[in-house]
Amino acid sequence: MQLELELSPGGGPSLLIASSSDEAWQGGIADWVARSAAQTWAIERPALVVVPTRGQAQALKARLFEAGLSALGLQFVTPPYLRQLLYRDSARRLPLTEHLRLLFAAAAEAELSASEQPKTERLAAISVRRTPDHLLHLLEQLSAAGWDFDEVDLPAFRPTVRRFRAYLAECNFEMVAEVDRAAWAHQQKVALLFSDLLVCGFHGGHWQLWHLLRSAVSAAEKATILLQYPRAEATGLDASWIGSWEEALGEAKPAVGEPAEANSLRDYRFLAGLDAQEQAAAVTASAVQFLSDERCTRLGIVFPAPGALSRLVAASLTRQSIPHFDATGQKLPGIFETPVFAAWLELQRSPRLNVLLRFLASLQPDHALFASIHRAQIDKSLRNALGEMAIDDLAILTAYARDHDRAGEAIGTAVQAIQFLPESSTFAQFLHSTAQAFAQLGWDERWREIEGRAGGAAALRCTFSRTLYLRWLGEIASTLRITRDATGNHPYARVQILTPAQAEDQSWSHLILAGLNEGAWPVAARGDFLPSQQIEEFNRDVQKLNRAATRRGRQGEGHVVVQEGKALFLGSQEQRQLARAQFSSLVESATVAVALTASVIQEGAPERVSNPSEFFSRLYHENRGVAVSQTTLRSLRDMTRRWLDDSQLPPREMVTETPAIAQTRVAYLARRASATSDEYDFALRTPPAELRAMSVSDVESLLKSPALTWMRRYLDVKGAEDTTYAWNSTLGKWTHKWLAQIGGGGEGFVALPNGKEIARAIAAAAEQKRSEALRLCQLAGRSVPDWWESGWDNALCLAQTLGHILATAQEWKWAVPEWRLKAQPIEVSAGCTLLIQGRTDLLLGQTEELPTSLKLPKLWIVDFKTGNKKGLVLSDKGTEEQRQVRAIKLLLKKDALQLALYALAAQQLGAGDVDISLLSPLTPNAEPQLRLKDFAGCEPVFNELARMQQTGIFGMKGSLRGRFSFTDDYPLATLAIDPDLLNERWELTHKDLALEEDIW
Repeated sequence: MQLELELSPGGGPSLLIASSSDEAWQGGIADWVARSAAQTWAIERPALVVVPTRGQAQALKARLFEAGLSALGLQFVTPPYLRQLLYRDSARRLPLTEHLRLLFAAAAEAELSASEQPKTERLAAISVRRTPDHLLHLLEQLSAAGWDFDEVDLPAFRPTVRRFRAYLAECNFEMVAEVDRAAWAHQQKVALLFSDLLVCGFHGGHWQLWHLLRSAVSAAEKATILLQYPRAEATGLDASWIGSWEEALGEAKPAVGEPAEANSLRDYRFLAGLDAQEQAAAVTASAVQFLSDERCTRLGIVFPAPGALSRLVAASLTRQSIPHFDATGQKLPGIFETPVFAAWLELQRSPRLNVLLRFLASLQPDHALFASIHRAQIDKSLRNALGEMAIDDLAILTAYARDHDRAGEAIGTAVQAIQFLPESSTFAQFLHSTAQAFAQLGWDERWREIEGRAGGAAALRCTFSRTLYLRWLGEIASTLRITRDATGNHPYARVQILTPAQAEDQSWSHLILAGLNEGAWPVAARGDFLPSQQIEEFNRDVQKLNRAATRRGRQGEGHVVVQEGKALFLGSQEQRQLARAQFSSLVESATVAVALTASVIQEGAPERVSNPSEFFSRLYHENRGVAVSQTTLRSLRDMTRRWLDDSQLPPREMVTETPAIAQTRVAYLARRASATSDEYDFALRTPPAELRAMSVSDVESLLKSPALTWMRRYLDVKGAEDTTYAWNSTLGKWTHKWLAQIGGGGEGFVALPNGKEIARAIAAAAEQKRSEALRLCQLAGRSVPDWWESGWDNALCLAQTLGHILATAQEWKWAVPEWRLKAQPIEVSAGCTLLIQGRTDLLLGQTEELPTSLKLPKLWIVDFKTGNKKGLVLSDKGTEEQRQVRAIKLLLKKDALQLALYALAAQQLGAGDVDISLLSPLTPNAEPQLRLKDFAGCEPVFNELARMQQTGIFGMKGSLRGRFSFTDDYPLATLAIDPDLLNERWELTHKDLALEEDIW
C-alpha cells in the first residue's frame, strides 16, 4: 500500500533505494512500468525510462517480456538521447568533441603567434596545439564539477583557455556540462515535457550527468529515481550521490522485494589462453558448458572494450550456432573509410612523392584528373627527380621534371591540377576549398557529410593552419557503423556480449569476464603533459575541490551532499575506485558461476609475457589462497589447453577443400621439402625461350635476394621503393656523377687530368647541382633546406677525397669515366655463356697513344665506394687451393663479383692483363689491388651464375625482413621459411654458390 501511494499520481518525485537489480525490479520498476504503460497511451507527453547504456535498456525490455508486461508508449533512452529530448526546442548549441578539439588547438596556435609570450605559456600552448585532448578532458571534468579553470593552479594554460572560451562564444557553443546546469535551472520555470519518468542504474560514477538527470526530473510531471546502496569500493562517491538526491527530493525509501538468492557457493573458474585465439576458444567452451547447466538463465560475456578478442568470441559463437546479442558489434566502413580518402588526407598533410603515388593508385583508373598522362610516367619521372634532387617536395620535383623530362610539362600540369588546401585560412574558407577539391574528385556524397557536420564551427573567424583543419577533417569524417551477423543480433537472447558499463546493474546466473590482462581493466592511467610536481599539486587541489563541494545534508550527521550547482570531480583515484566497485558488483551479480580469462603473451609482442590484471589476481588469491605468478599463469594455460582438448564442443562447420586450397597445400609442402628449388620456389619449369641480358648489379643480387630478382625479371613486379631513405643513394649518385666529369662528358678514352684539374672539374659539377637546387626551390617558393646544404657539402667532400686518391695513380695516362657495357655474352667455360650489361665507374689504360677500344695490353677497372669500404686483398699465404677458396669467398661475399664480371667482359672485348680495385675514402693510394687471373679457379661460380640465367631456377635465400639492416619489400605475399631450411635448399640447388662453414 505504501509503494502504491509513492507511485500514485500527484505524489511528485520519489526516491527508492535497492541493494540489487532484482530488488529494484521487484520493489519499483515492475509496478512503475505496469502503471505507466496503462496510462501513457492516453497522455500527450511521453513516459521515459532513463538508463546509463543500451545494455541496461535491453535487460529491462527482456524482463518486461518475461513478466508479460507491455512497454507500449514507453521510451527507453540513454543520456545522449535524453539531451536531444530536453534541448530540441532550445537555442543552445552543443558542440561535437571534434569541434572542441579544433577550437582548443586553434586557440593554442593563436597564443603561439602572440609576441613577447612567457616561456611557460609558450610551452603550454605548444603542448595543447599538439594534443588538445588532455587539457580538454580536464576542462570538461572541471565544468561537470562546477568549477572554473582559474581556480586550478595551472597559470601557464590560462591564456589558451580564455581564448578557447572566446572562440566558443563566437561559435555560440557551450560546454555540455554548462548547458546541463543552465537547463536544470531553466527547466524549473517552464512547461513540463514528460508525463512520467523512471531513472535507474545510475550511481556515484555518473556525477558528470548529475545536472542532466536533475533537469529531466524537473521536466517530468511524476518521477521515480531508483538508487543503489553504496558499494564498499566507492562508498564516498555513492554516499554523496544518494545524499544529494535525498537533499533534493526527500528521504529514499527501501525498495521492497524478495531477498536475493544465497550465492556463497558461487563457482569460480580461472582460464588462461596462450594468445587471443586460444583465450577465445576457452571463452566459447565455457559458454557452451554454462549453457548446458539447467540453472543458466542469463549468461553475460564481458570484455574490457570492443576489440579482437570480442570479435573472435562472437565469430566462434556464430560458428556454433548459439544465438546471442553482440552489443560490441563489428565496425562496418563507410564512404570515408577508403584508401583513396586516406591517401587524399595524407597528400594534403604532406605533399610528398610516395603519398602522391598512393593517391594515384587508389583513384579509379579512368579518373579525369590524370587522363592526359599515364600514371607510370609520373612515377618514373618524379622518382628520377627525387633521386637527383633528394628534396621530397612535389613542387620541386615537378619543376625538375619540366626541365629534364620530355613529358615533364604534362606531369607538372597534372600534379598542379590537384586541389590543395591553403596553408592557413579561416574555417569557412577551408570548407570552401574542401568543397572545390571534393567536387573536382567527384565526391559529392562525402562533401554533403562534411557540410552537415560542420555546424556552428563555420562561424569561427580566426585564421589557423591547414594541419589543424586536416586533423579535424580526419576526425569528423567517420562513417563507421556497428553491425552484427544474424546469429549475434538477438537482443533478448540468454547470451549477451557486453562491456563492463553495459553489463552492470543487471542480474546474471553465469558470467564470463574475459581479457583480464594488465592495462585492460582497470584501464591503465592516462598519460599527461604536466610535470609530476604539478600533477601532485593538481591532485591535492582536486581533493580540496571535492571537500569544498560537500556539506552536511538536512538528514543529519553522516548525510553528505554536494552544494547546489556543484558535482564531485572524478579524478584518476576516483576512477580507479569506480572500476573496483564495478568489478565487484559484476561478480556479485552472478548467482551460479563466474569464469575469468586472460592471455599469457602480448598480442603485439608475442615474445613478451602479459601479466594478468589486478582483478584477476585478487579474485584468484581470494579463492585459491595463492598469488598469481608467471609460473601459475602458465600452469593455468596448460590446464586450459588440456580442458579444451577434452571438451566436447560441437564440431566447427567443415570447409570443403577446393582445388585452389589443395594446390595451396601442395605449394606449401613443396617449399618446405629438403629438395632442390622447383616451380614453387621462384624457378621456371622450362628454360626461357629467349635469353635476356642481366645487369651486373642483378647478377650480384642473385647471391643476396634471388627471389626478388626472379620476380622482377620474370613477373615484372617489385616492391614499393621507400623514398624516406633516398638520401644515401642520392649522395652516392652525386659523387659518382661529379667524378665522371673528369672525362669531360665523353664516352671514349681521354687523358687523365692531374690532381688540380680533377678537383676543379668536381667543384664545377657540384656547384652546378647546387645552383640548380637553388633555382628550383625559388620557382617552388621554397628555400634550400639546411640539411640539403649539409648533405651537398658531404658529397662534395667525398668526391674531392676520391678525386685526390685517383690523382695518385701512376703510369695510367688514359681514362674512361662511366664506361657502359652493352649486352655482352661472356663465355665463362666451354658451352656456358653469361649475358650481362652494365656501367662501371672508371677504366684506366696504359698505352703511348690515345686508345680507341679496349684492346689494350693493360687495363685497370676502378669502382668508387662512398662508404668506409676497404680495398680488395687476396693474401699470398697458404697453398694454391687455400688461395682459390679465398678468391671464391671474395666473389660470394659480393665484394669483388661486379668487378670480376666487368673484367671478364673487358677480356672478352680484347683487353690483355686486367686489374681491378675498390677506391674508397679509406684507400690511401690509387693502385691495382687484384688481377683477373686471381679468379682463375672460380670457374664453377661463374658457371652456376650462367646456369641460373639460362634455366630461370633462382630459389630463395635470406630473411624476409632484416632485423639489423634494410631489406627490400616483397611485392607479393610470401610466407617466411626457416632460414636453415632455406640454406639447405640453396646448397642443394646451387652447390657452387654455397659457402662452406670453415670459409665463414
